[in-house]
Amino acid sequence: ERARADDDDSVIRDVTMTIGAHGDVRLRLRPDWHAESAAYVAALAADARACEDACEVYRVEPGFLVQGTLKSASAASNTKTKEGPRLMRRGDVGWAGEGPGPDFFVYVGAKPAAHFGRRHTVFAEVADETSMATLERVANAPSSTPGGTGTMRFIDERPRITLRDARSKGAARA
Repeated sequence: ERARADDDDSVIRDVTMTIGAHGDVRLRLRPDWHAESAAYVAALAADARACEDACEVYRVEPGFLVQGTLKSASAASNTKTKEGPRLMRRGDVGWAGEGPGPDFFVYVGAKPAAHFGRRHTVFAEVADETSMATLERVANAPSSTPGGTGTMRFIDERPRITLRDARSKGAARA
């Protein structure tokens, strides 16, 4: 059955996530890691209005993560979690807070995230180094820690996220 799914041109396997003016990040969905989460993100990418005024990046921790939300009024939210397939590696994408979403993060650390164990549901990976460079720019954007030293760092200007099938050409859909 997997071979049939791989041959199905209607299945979205790669998603382009545009992070405001920072640029594009190409994500390779991994339904073999968590099918429900990959399907949810594919549904967001298939619907031009799914992320309208709801998806954004709000937290950045240089050398650690870029975090945001993938909320949608038009796509049914993921409700399931699953232990990750491995320790998270640089470029892995998972749901934040060990939950089912809609808050997600991309791990940008240099070494496997042993401190997380395998508790996070992981459903995608960054597809290339150009995308990782975009995420590094986002992680290093102006930010602040309103709670003081040692608390979460929030990006000063929250860029909106749009998603689209990576096979589509042209600008991100709004």
